[in-house]
Amino acid sequence: MASSAPESPAAGASATPAEAELALLRAAHQDLLRAISHDLRAPLRHITAFAPLLRELIEPAPLPAPEHAEALEFLGTMEQAGQRMGRMIDALLALSRLHAAPLRLETVDLQRLVGQLVDELRPADPTGAIAWDIAPLPAVRADAQQLRLLLKELLGNAVKFSRGQPAPRIAVSCTRGADGQWQLRVQDNGVGFDMAQSQGLFGLFQRLHPERAFEGVGGGLALVAAIARRHSGSVRAQAAPGQGCTVTVAWPEALSEE
Repeated sequence: MASSAPESPAAGASATPAEAELALLRAAHQDLLRAISHDLRAPLRHITAFAPLLRELIEPAPLPAPEHAEALEFLGTMEQAGQRMGRMIDALLALSRLHAAPLRLETVDLQRLVGQLVDELRPADPTGAIAWDIAPLPAVRADAQQLRLLLKELLGNAVKFSRGQPAPRIAVSCTRGADGQWQLRVQDNGVGFDMAQSQGLFGLFQRLHPERAFEGVGGGLALVAAIARRHSGSVRAQAAPGQGCTVTVAWPEALSEE
């Protein structure tokens, strides 16, 4: 019987119990990501692939009018649920990958980044009705990719919830407080929400508005909160029904990589 290869010094023998437990947790996390990416998507792909084929059979079927309409309604519900589940899986994967990714700190030009994102969001405001109020923005120390994702979610939400207003306006500012924390604010004059119902606002799949009124599955703000925590920071929101919303993300000016 062949002898097993000796362990490398870095694996096993020199690892502390805490390091060994962390390695196990990371391996379990990677297994979960693989399961979500492949195993969980497999049955969903069958639903979304076969639903259009079923519609082709039902639409010309010689059913009585009430039953025909009801069958199409059931099918529509099934299709919408499958699409929603796909978006929820995407959100869950994005959050899981964020937690697994290392924090890579660098100097980020906020003015340039916000300008790029505003340009990317133009198609969501085809009439150009939204007035953008972008204050002079500093360069900050952060993970550039994660900060871009955070701002994309916040600005996208501001567009979504304000574009139906008579004079939609979105303001972006970033200042440094006396405590040495950056305070990044995104403010809109959109539909807002009741603060009394805002518990869990930054939780995964939490929504304050019906999906039929505003698209989305409630994954964006959970991602924002996770990115803020990765930067040793926090996020909060202030709003009122019909009076818009202000989201403030705070994180320390002095950061060290994990």
